[in-house]
Amino acid sequence: VCSGCKLPYVRAGKRPRGEENNYCDECGIACAMRDADRRRKQKMADARRLHADGRGLREIAAKLNTKPATVRGWVKG
Repeated sequence: VCSGCKLPYVRAGKRPRGEENNYCDECGIACAMRDADRRRKQKMADARRLHADGRGLREIAAKLNTKPATVRGWVKG
């Protein structure tokens, strides 16, 4: 099932992995990029919320599985 349009499709080549998003040829890279951007923006919002709650950069980075320098940029901007 395509993670973008939620319709079943036949995948050529590699077998799909259950833990990853899989996209049909119609949705393809555009949906993958949109979903990645959505996840990134959610991480940024979570980092800002945690920082406002008084959490440290390293703690936030560990919780969000990213680097402290990245978190610093997110909470700074």
